[in-house]
Amino acid sequence: MINLISCEFITILPDLCCPNLEELNLSYCKNLIEVHEPIGFLEKLKVWNLTYCSKLQILPGTLMLKSLEFFSLFSCSRLKKFPKIHPEMNCLKTLNLERSGIRELPSSLLFLTGLDWLSLESSELTNFLVRANKSQMQEEEDIPSAKLRPTCNSFNNFSGPTGFLCLTKLDLSHLRIKVELDSWMQPNYFPVLTDLSLASIGIVTIPESISRFTRLLCLNIEDCKDLLEIPRLPQSIRTVDAQNCCRLDTQSSSRLLNHFREILEILPNRVGEAATSFYSEQPQIGKRQYLILPVTEIPKWFNFNHHQSVGNPVSFLVGPKFSNLVVCIAFPSEDVGYGRKFDIFINGKRQFAKYMWGADGNYDHVWLIYGKVNILNPSEKNRIEVDVRPRFSVTERIRIYVECICCPQKPKISPASSMDQCAFYN
Repeated sequence: MINLISCEFITILPDLCCPNLEELNLSYCKNLIEVHEPIGFLEKLKVWNLTYCSKLQILPGTLMLKSLEFFSLFSCSRLKKFPKIHPEMNCLKTLNLERSGIRELPSSLLFLTGLDWLSLESSELTNFLVRANKSQMQEEEDIPSAKLRPTCNSFNNFSGPTGFLCLTKLDLSHLRIKVELDSWMQPNYFPVLTDLSLASIGIVTIPESISRFTRLLCLNIEDCKDLLEIPRLPQSIRTVDAQNCCRLDTQSSSRLLNHFREILEILPNRVGEAATSFYSEQPQIGKRQYLILPVTEIPKWFNFNHHQSVGNPVSFLVGPKFSNLVVCIAFPSEDVGYGRKFDIFINGKRQFAKYMWGADGNYDHVWLIYGKVNILNPSEKNRIEVDVRPRFSVTERIRIYVECICCPQKPKISPASSMDQCAFYN
């Protein structure tokens, strides 16, 4: 391992003559400009961190790092060109190009067959992958059905894989990509994609092809202020963040709400398929299942009219067989604007934490959160507490209204309410 973090006087990184090197940390070397070619051939290198190397301009022309698993060029704002990838470099799992100055990606990036997470957020990327020669591009543009579709024939001298076969997380937030999404948003190109972020990009509609992403769980489209339409989403979807999608049409909002209604109406013996556990030793902020939508009121089908409570925080007791929790809060625009933090505690232990950042303009939002509750060492009475407060305040709270259903093991109620559920309103 070599750790050169924050070494201000390094401008060029020469051959290190370290064939057994596994970790190289050059983060915050703010005057580093060039990395020499031999670094691109360190066969045992597993971790390479170049985060915040803001003056970096030159990397090795080709990377053949056979063991590399993590590579970060986060905030390398002057780096315009990404190296070519050797076919044997197939161990890379995480590639972070967020806030980099990279304008285009080589087609050889598809050789990264083990890639699991790719972030291009706020980068300078203008096209997803390097195109073919100009004459071939013109031929494709003359054929409407071939709108820049990313097949193997679309790339220069490329005969490798035609998709990111292991990629599960793709972040395209804040990009200025000029091509239409449907030109490369094809299921066979991302066959195992589970998390997709399109936040803050200037899209008007989401491609119909998204319905064929059968493993997609999370869709982030917050701050897509021009977005008008969301088509039918795949049945696998469990999280949608549409905060500040202020132009979204009524039909799309209703379609989303109905999708989540179907999730909540899954029979009790299949609830494990619909909701993951809230519980974790270290609750991950924002990693649970939820829907944020700019609508003015909680849907009427969410009105259970059973146990009621008013205040904040709100707490109530449930029996040992209580298993599923559904939370729904309507935020008026004046409250959303400052941002809110939402916490759920079970028997005094935080199970869930989520921030809702400020909304732009006078737009109300509804926030629906749900999950399976795993109560450790359950007793006859288990206390669940819900707390909502401003993001940067430890004392101020908003008033919320709570409704709760705790059904017996064999409920004798309508199918739409056949789970043990709790609903919260302001």
